[in-house]
Amino acid sequence: MFCPRVNYLVLLCLGADITLLSILSDSDSKTKSNSKTKKECLRVTMVHGDVVVLSGGKFEVRRIAASVKSN
Repeated sequence: MFCPRVNYLVLLCLGADITLLSILSDSDSKTKSNSKTKKECLRVTMVHGDVVVLSGGKFEVRRIAASVKSN
């Protein structure tokens, strides 16, 4: 799991395919005690050369799976 300190993250895939899960939190929530914070999940499968840019709000990124293609 990776939680960036700033509100943007750039991911570049080089090599093996990878599947990532990004959990996005509502950036408008001002208090930590707000139990109704809106969260959305984004699942991305990246292949060699793909770039993903996440910006704004609070988010965390988790690696779900990586696969290596055999020739």
